[in-house]
Amino acid sequence: TPADVQSKLKSASSLCLDFLLPKPEIIQICEEIGHKFRDRTYNPMIVVWMFINQVLSADHSCQQAVTRFNAWRVARGLLKVSSETTAYCKARCRLPEALFEQLLCQTAIRCEEATNEAWLFHGRIVEMVDGWTLTMADTEENQEEYPQMKSQKPGCGFPMARMIGLFSLATGAINHFAIGPYTGKQTGETSLLRSIFDRLLRGRILLADRYYASFWLLAEGERRGIDLVARAHHLRKIDFRRGLRLGYLDQLVLYPKPQRPKWMSEDEYAQYPDSIFVRHLKYKVTQKGFRTREITLATTLLDADIYTAEELADLYSRRWLVELHIRSLKTQMQMD
Repeated sequence: TPADVQSKLKSASSLCLDFLLPKPEIIQICEEIGHKFRDRTYNPMIVVWMFINQVLSADHSCQQAVTRFNAWRVARGLLKVSSETTAYCKARCRLPEALFEQLLCQTAIRCEEATNEAWLFHGRIVEMVDGWTLTMADTEENQEEYPQMKSQKPGCGFPMARMIGLFSLATGAINHFAIGPYTGKQTGETSLLRSIFDRLLRGRILLADRYYASFWLLAEGERRGIDLVARAHHLRKIDFRRGLRLGYLDQLVLYPKPQRPKWMSEDEYAQYPDSIFVRHLKYKVTQKGFRTREITLATTLLDADIYTAEELADLYSRRWLVELHIRSLKTQMQMD
């Protein structure tokens, strides 16, 4: 019956929110990050729950968020709060960013706990990395931290930020993120990735596009026990007549350490090896109605007997999923 359907939908929605927002963990995170609050109507547990409901709903307005909250209170025999949105908006602004970062880590762990062994690559978790840009409310605080593009006249543009995300290939969940200004020194995608490299667990495989196939990221991954599978950098000249041949258009080469970049200290530079082994392999992608494309991969998965060229080509073909995940995220969150 329609009533049963509504009951099941309501139950499913409640289960989803309970899965995402366990109250004890929110309280624990607030204690860990030193966020103090008074136990009132709009406490962090309620505000986070309302905020996520607001984002997931078709109507993203604060007014509808408060209306849904009142409906929730009435259904449990509680008195309604004021229909004004001021108190909710102020309570939302009081929430620290660190709270959401920690909540993201908690939900990522919960998703990984439900990962099926069949979804892994040779028993290893694969994470996809990519970046995107977004604009935000034109406030003085945002303009100071995330200034608008220099090509725009003051007052004619919005604050602009750059983000990167690490998405699980198995579950599609975003595990980690980093955010920084759109322009300026050390604000590129690779710089943002280096800022969260410590969060990647040993044994992971990182799937990325050609922008990430630099010596520094390949070597950094090797130091941390993380393997990288990426399209070879477009500036690197690759000759399959050289190097150690592992198969047809499959070779093992040596990447020498480049000169120290300006952003790296001498101590950091000394920690990197003088050279690293990298595997190159090339394959063709054919699709009916489209031109044939040749793709060259660079990876630190060096054993051709364990990681065959066909498997790596198939793995890289799934990198496009990260683009779809980012599109879904930006669409749902109404990011420009």
